[in-house]
Amino acid sequence: MNLKKTILILGLACFLLLVFVLILLLRKNYLKREGKVIERGQKIEEKKGEGKVGDVLKKEGISLPKQLQASQRILSFILSYRDPQTIPGTQNRTLYPLYIKCSRASCRPSGGDRQVSLPVILSNLELYKKGNVDEALELAQKDFAYLENQAFQPDYLHCSLLEKIEEEGLFEGDFEGLCRRAIFLKYSSVLSFSKSLDLFGIENDKVKGLLEGRVLESFSYPVPLPRDDREFSFYAAYSYDFARRYFFLNSPQSLSVARAYFDLAIYYWAQNRQREKELVGKPFLAAASFSLFKATGEKRYDDLGFYLANRALRSREKRQELLNSLFLNEVLYERTGDERYLKDLRAVLDYLEKNFVDKNGLWRAEVSEERYYYTRDNALLSYFLLRWRGE
Repeated sequence: MNLKKTILILGLACFLLLVFVLILLLRKNYLKREGKVIERGQKIEEKKGEGKVGDVLKKEGISLPKQLQASQRILSFILSYRDPQTIPGTQNRTLYPLYIKCSRASCRPSGGDRQVSLPVILSNLELYKKGNVDEALELAQKDFAYLENQAFQPDYLHCSLLEKIEEEGLFEGDFEGLCRRAIFLKYSSVLSFSKSLDLFGIENDKVKGLLEGRVLESFSYPVPLPRDDREFSFYAAYSYDFARRYFFLNSPQSLSVARAYFDLAIYYWAQNRQREKELVGKPFLAAASFSLFKATGEKRYDDLGFYLANRALRSREKRQELLNSLFLNEVLYERTGDERYLKDLRAVLDYLEKNFVDKNGLWRAEVSEERYYYTRDNALLSYFLLRWRGE
């Protein structure tokens, strides 16, 4: 009798799995017939006579709900400076400027920076989903096709953004290849360091003691700590990125590398705990700890993730950390379903819009009556506004 029940249960499970796969295939075929899924290699024709790329989001007939119009305006401003270029003397291709500098009379873009392209693509996909703006989907695919054969040198999240883009399932591309080819800061040294670490040997009390000043321990390993706050942000983002890389590429080695970047960033944070408010990369370390828990099942990573999240969210002053906290709140809300994190995310969006967003978008710095609008900042703000303001 038990054997018959087991066979019946297994048969039912196989049947349900088959139904699920068929639903996915039918959905993809339907979207293809409707023209919503773009196959890899499919050519997207340039539309003539439409002016700047950003103007396609302002065309008659494209109308978003009022709560999403700010994101549409911000993204249009970024897209109006889209300018495909090849950096002289290299094979490096860029699409968008690092920033746009505006005076009262005019705006001027900086040189191109390919690192900012993935957030723009992600924001365009969210605009397509929320506003059914076909042009946004076409542009996202076109941008990715223009960049996908390169080797990025990330200064922010990279593989985790590619993972998000691929999960949308709206166009095909070599997402994994673009992740694999990335060149990370100090990677060789960090890889060597990672081999000495016990992935399951996280010491929560020691980490908390270091950050609270109760444990005083100098870092003695032959691998460099971050040189400054900027590199700290790199290491923190890399820690999360490599933890996600484990799932994205099925790469066990990535977990150890994630832990290595994590440890190095924690030591830098501990050495600079008196300036904690200036370390804008802290939210990524909390997110990394949650992903390490998911990968290893080691509960101490989960506990540490909430501890680091509380520290990261309790004092946020710089605009960059406010943006990074949006990302952490998204991770926390998806991890727990706790409405407090969604409420905090929306409160940060409201605060940024009220204090630092003008007709062009989010400005980070103001010098001699000129404001600087960083492309990545605005693409991410647009993404979060689209995804969470419209829920």
